[in-house]
Formats: sequence, structure tokens, C-alpha cells
Amino acid sequence: KGGAVTGITSLLATDIKIGEDDETKIDFEDANTINFYANNAKEVVLAENSLSPGTSNGTALGTTSLQWSDLFLASGGVINFNNGDATIVGDGSNLDIVHNQGSFEGGMRLSTYGDIMFANVTDGNLNFGTDVKLFISASGGNVGIGDNVLTPGEKLTVHGNISSSGTITAKVFSAV
Repeated sequence: KGGAVTGITSLLATDIKIGEDDETKIDFEDANTINFYANNAKEVVLAENSLSPGTSNGTALGTTSLQWSDLFLASGGVINFNNGDATIVGDGSNLDIVHNQGSFEGGMRLSTYGDIMFANVTDGNLNFGTDVKLFISASGGNVGIGDNVLTPGEKLTVHGNISSSGTITAKVFSAV
């Protein structure tokens, strides 16, 4: 107690603890892992390649009054909700938002061209092969609605019936 300790160049020991008391500490109790405790609860765990909460759904990243500034993820980085029930993935060209839970599977893609596509989900991935249901092309100004409308050729392409409770107006209607 009291004076400063000087001249220490390393402090290595198994199960070393650093803190104000045994309830608020940095604990090296596990090999190759650093545990951070507050109020006698393991709040954060630092291990090789991961910084994790001490328990699932147990630690918030920020508060209502102390928010983080920015989040930077590498290409292909995933924001994952509840082990894949919903994900947000950016690959540098597209941003995919996928809901993958039971009978409510679907998602959307925002492309670098400003296009928006809504599609079904197969095995946790957006299926753009045959299941595009809505395509809004910012680059071409086209809209496609229906099945497999990945490349709508007109200003509005509808695969299926059109019905309305109001009036549908157009300069020209053409049948295929």
C-alpha cells in the first residue's frame, strides 16, 4: 500500500487477477483467455479472434446515453440475429437482408447500382435464380412483379394477374 512500484518489466502468472476487488477485475482464470468482471458478473471475454459477452444476451454494446460511433466490417462480414434467424451481409457489391425462420423466409438485396430485389430464401441464402418476386431497377427505371423477374424489360413487368380495388390507368396496355 502507498507508494509506486517501479522497475517491473513483466508480470506473468497463472490465474492472475487485477482489479479493485474480487467482484470488479480482469481475470486470467482460463488459459489464453482474458475475462472482464463487473459487479461479480463476467461481462466480456477476450479470446483468440473473438471479443464476446460473458453470457449470451448478457452484455449491451453501448447504452442509450453512451453509443458507439461507427461499426466497420470487412467484406462478407455478417450481422447475425439469433443464430441465423435473420442476417445482414455486405460483400462490397450488395447488401443482403435475410429472414430465415420457418415459413417466413424471404429477403432483399440492395445492389451497388441502386437496384432493390425481393426474393425467396433457400438454405439461408437469397435465391436469385428463379425466385425474384419484386425487382426495382434504379439504373434502368424498370419494375418487375411476379415470379422470376430478375431482368424486367419494360417499365413495368407483371408475371401473373393484375387486380385493383381502384382504377388502373396507362397510355398503352399490351397483351403477350
